[in-house]
Amino acid sequence: EFAGTSLNEEQWTNARLMDNLVATYDNSEKNLRVENNNLHMQVNRLDDGSYTLSESVTTKNRMSFKYGYLEMRAKLPYRHAAWPSLWMLADRDYHDESIGWCAEIDILEVFSSASELSANLHKWGDGNSGHEDISNISSKKDRSYKFSNPDTLNDEYHIYGFAWDKDKMQFFVDGVLYYEILINENSPFVSETYNNTDGFHEPVYIILNNEIFTDKLDWYPENGCITDEDEMPIDYYVDYIRLYQDSEQESIYFK
Repeated sequence: EFAGTSLNEEQWTNARLMDNLVATYDNSEKNLRVENNNLHMQVNRLDDGSYTLSESVTTKNRMSFKYGYLEMRAKLPYRHAAWPSLWMLADRDYHDESIGWCAEIDILEVFSSASELSANLHKWGDGNSGHEDISNISSKKDRSYKFSNPDTLNDEYHIYGFAWDKDKMQFFVDGVLYYEILINENSPFVSETYNNTDGFHEPVYIILNNEIFTDKLDWYPENGCITDEDEMPIDYYVDYIRLYQDSEQESIYFK
């Protein structure tokens, strides 16, 4: 729960887990604050035409977990150039060549869309030179959820869920299961490059970002980059993030 007037530093911290080459990162109250029992992340345009936003809000070095059901109630920006996300990384350095493959689990990303979000999975290894992307084995259409009434979407809270056990991952919007992937021996991720799914069975930490697309990034959606015509600010509100676990089968780790 996001109560009080600032982030609970026992649970959350800020970290540079994404790197926007145009925007300036600033974790001041201008871009990041707790108000009205919400976490409020904001992208702003400065008088000189540049952009400012906060670093990731994360449980890195605070908490990680393995298996369970994670749920977020939030009001996301579904609009041109917006790139809000809820994602997770394995709780170890995936740039370290000696530790093998590490998982990235993108529970949701909005790619400059007025009505749609997507789930994504990645495997990183060999000092970042190795990369397995779910887009090679599962179409974006299969991994996406499209809202039927997008006109009021930016003013609405919705519930985003992620269920994870030893066999599968499941992705939900408002209780509706829209995507499932196996992470056992039958997983489509098993390949010549990556012949098991061990990385998807390690503790992960939670990450929130309110980013924007610019043409300086390595990848951006077609016609999806920020322009001077895009209205500011871009707001991302989080009412709560809750984790439910069976203590006999699932684990949580505090730093």
